[in-house]
Amino acid sequence: MGYDVRLLTDTDAAASWELGRIAFGSARQPPQNWGSPDPSRIAWGAFDGAGRLVAKAVDRQQAHWFGGRLVPASGVAGVAVTPELRGPRPMRHVLTPLLANAGTAVV
Repeated sequence: MGYDVRLLTDTDAAASWELGRIAFGSARQPPQNWGSPDPSRIAWGAFDGAGRLVAKAVDRQQAHWFGGRLVPASGVAGVAVTPELRGPRPMRHVLTPLLANAGTAVV
């Protein structure tokens, strides 16, 4: 099965919350201000042929001190896959572009 992999946008917020809610047991409704734009969080998602979000992961851009200077880094967060598709397939498609662009601004 092929997946459409792309950066998540504001229009994907509800689907992203629902996938995370299923994966992590979160509340049915997101907290106020959840999904507010944050340029340091770059979310990737995989969509099936019907346009349903089936996997997601977030690159939390950060920096760490190393050798006396700040070095760009990435923290991978919010990794979730719809239960019936858990396994390497959809997540590999999400993590590949996330890691390729980790710690850098994606345009």
